[in-house]
Amino acid sequence: MRVVNGHRAVLLVMVVFAMVVSTVVSAQTDTTFIDVPESHQFYEDIEWAARREITQGCTPPTNLRFCPDAPVTRGQMAAFLVRALHLPPADDQGFVDANGVFVKDVNRLAAAHITRGCNPPTNDRFCPNWSVTRGQMASFLTRALDLPPSGDQGFIDVGGVHADDVNSLATAGITRGCNPPTNDRFCPDDPVSRAQMTAFLRRGLTRTEPPAAGAWEIRVLDVGQGDSILLSGTDFTILVDAGPTKAKTTMLTHLDNAGVEEIDLFILTHPDPDHIAKAAEVLDNIPVDTVWASGDTADTYHFRQTVAAIRRSGAFYIEPRAGDIDNIGSAKIEVINPVDLDGTNNNDGIVARVSSGGVSILLSADAQKEAEAEMLARDIDLTADILKIGHHAADTSSSPEYLDAITPSIGVYGVGENNPHGHPHQVVLDRLAERNVDVYGTEIFGTITITIKNGAIVDVSGEHDFLD
Repeated sequence: MRVVNGHRAVLLVMVVFAMVVSTVVSAQTDTTFIDVPESHQFYEDIEWAARREITQGCTPPTNLRFCPDAPVTRGQMAAFLVRALHLPPADDQGFVDANGVFVKDVNRLAAAHITRGCNPPTNDRFCPNWSVTRGQMASFLTRALDLPPSGDQGFIDVGGVHADDVNSLATAGITRGCNPPTNDRFCPDDPVSRAQMTAFLRRGLTRTEPPAAGAWEIRVLDVGQGDSILLSGTDFTILVDAGPTKAKTTMLTHLDNAGVEEIDLFILTHPDPDHIAKAAEVLDNIPVDTVWASGDTADTYHFRQTVAAIRRSGAFYIEPRAGDIDNIGSAKIEVINPVDLDGTNNNDGIVARVSSGGVSILLSADAQKEAEAEMLARDIDLTADILKIGHHAADTSSSPEYLDAITPSIGVYGVGENNPHGHPHQVVLDRLAERNVDVYGTEIFGTITITIKNGAIVDVSGEHDFLD
């Protein structure tokens, strides 16, 4: 995912208000196009793109169809890339034929140097209605994703102006050729279908290896009986949840102390008040590029305030699902939960693993043993160096099997001192101690800072300076 610093994103969050409850429209329920059955070769790619509102369909205003086999035009390609990369507004770039619905997208794409026009050397035209060829697509994506140069990848039909970009695209694993199983041809002059375009975009934006990382920090903020975790490096800022109503230190003070001026990704794991109560305060005062939420709703004041603040902020809004991967700078974010929603806030919550510079943290939100069992049943990799202990270290979570799958060396949690729930539960602390996990909680240490450098955890420090 490319994050354009210093710019507010276009509003893509869809919100409805029904009766007394403000409800974020779930992208998951609106993205099954009637012409894309689950058996379709590119079904998962199209669903992925629609969930991120990279595409809204091909038959406005209803958009019940996607038209997967239709060639993608250069104008449509511009819109796909602008939405996928969050490109900022731009002035007119001088194309004499750029008009209509895609004119703003074309200008944004050109200002980002992803396109140079369609009639070199003049390049005063964009040709928005022309179909995009596979060779052109390779050049668009190579520039958009800043792919490095590559050697020849063995395609026998590749030459000319797009050859280097095709090789870069293949090296990055975004294309495998056009004639399986041999795949010794790229077919650079063939048109790209709308379905194929979503597949190329998904592969490009979810590449498993982000750029090399520098030092970064994990701050488990002392917000009392609630959760808020700040992950920050030189090229990413991720905030997970925003704490409860009452805290000794406000969210804005915490973020100011950490030097946060803007947030690339704000994850609201689930709509319980101890996780979202101060989300509106953050959204109203700090630029946020993208908001993730589970899609569950709540008939509460804090949920309604959060929904309204997302709308005001101009942030992109996404409801991620298990298997989704995003890269923000040198941070890789893998979504582990949910697969689907069952209406249980805790078990529907977003569980994600964030990795950078060879160190990872698994953010378990308030996932309980039922959700843990479902994750384990999928036989996926859950390993992480650091664990945000589930549900404030309550015995509703942290089953022995779940902990054995993660094998963390450090566990952290956020709770209020003398809280009425008795968190953390001693049985969970004992379970972690049996596995030689060093555990730190905010009720003892205050805000906890974990520093990572050169692929290793080099320091764990507490606000109250109780740590050795």
